[in-house]
Amino acid sequence: MAAEERKYPINLESFLREQKGEKVAHNFQQLSMWLNLNLNYFDEKLLIAELKMYQNGDYQPYMEYRIRDGQLTNTEIAADAIYNSGKTVKEYK
Repeated sequence: MAAEERKYPINLESFLREQKGEKVAHNFQQLSMWLNLNLNYFDEKLLIAELKMYQNGDYQPYMEYRIRDGQLTNTEIAADAIYNSGKTVKEYK
């Protein structure tokens, strides 16, 4: 909410035991970098945990990925929402 209202600096300390980066963002770029760094850190920890569970036989994910003809991927849907102002991806292909 503070970023939407451009109220900087923003305190980035959280209740989490682990987090990366600075404790304060002085502008949107710093906030964006902090968020990306922490999402990547979380993703890395999740992948490591999944690998350990897989190696122990505790994790057996369903690995098939299908896209039907004409169906958009999650990335295409997100890109459409961000860049195409409501026009469908198909209109840009």
